Amino acid sequence: MASSADGALYSLKYSSILNIPQEQVDPTLSVILAAALKNNPKHDITGMLYVDRHSKALVQVLEGPKEAVLKLYEIIKADDKHFGLNLLEQNPIVSRVYPEFGMALANAPSASQLAGLASMSDSTEYAQHLVRLQYSSKLLAANVDAARRLLADIVEISVRKNSEKSIGGLLCFNPSTMGVTQVLEGPAAAVRELFTAIMVDSRHTDCRLSKEELLLSEEDYLFGAAWGMMQSETQETGLVDLPSRIWQAYHAQTASAALEQVDDPLGAVPMTPVAAFMM
Repeated sequence: MASSADGALYSLKYSSILNIPQEQVDPTLSVILAAALKNNPKHDITGMLYVDRHSKALVQVLEGPKEAVLKLYEIIKADDKHFGLNLLEQNPIVSRVYPEFGMALANAPSASQLAGLASMSDSTEYAQHLVRLQYSSKLLAANVDAARRLLADIVEISVRKNSEKSIGGLLCFNPSTMGVTQVLEGPAAAVRELFTAIMVDSRHTDCRLSKEELLLSEEDYLFGAAWGMMQSETQETGLVDLPSRIWQAYHAQTASAALEQVDDPLGAVPMTPVAAFMM
């Protein structure tokens, strides 16, 4: 992320509550983040969006040139997807707290902890944290069979190399469009280094980052790092909310499996591949 032209940086923090049905929280957050990742870099804006999905409360931090930050805040104030907007603080800053994030998402354990999570940014080195990153692209292959062979080679290498760097993930392929949606999660520095290499890979085109989420602990992992990379196919094209859909399906199926196993003296709950939760 480049520094602002005049070197004067500004930070603004506000809180509000999402004005949408509970079932629309994750899809809405995905759309917001995708738009921010597309537009914020153009205006040299970085930041973090802290959300408690249960109460729908949020705290957002914006950083960048003062004029750009204030202009974006005016747009945010007029957005009817939230209400109860409260400006918490705004002030000049010497350096960014979130220099690597066009806009990242962090899940807060509860609404009461939102303020604490936001204030911890003053002393936290985010490069040391865990992130989940999602992007989409289109494979450059002559046909579907060639694309599947290409993906098999990619996954074979990923399973070995990603595990060494504590990176896990899922690669989802749409044979009708040759489109790929991939989710990567692990240590922030390792995930960003891998994504940088992916962006310049000549085997695909139109590579677009659609989401980056800060994971506050390994308990937030969707994919075990030991798996390295899993693969699935789908005919769907709108996969911007893929992680949240997998998360919900995983817990629903795990709960169902647990109920089915109540009479099992060993109490074993069978493991189900995440790919099985795909569409």
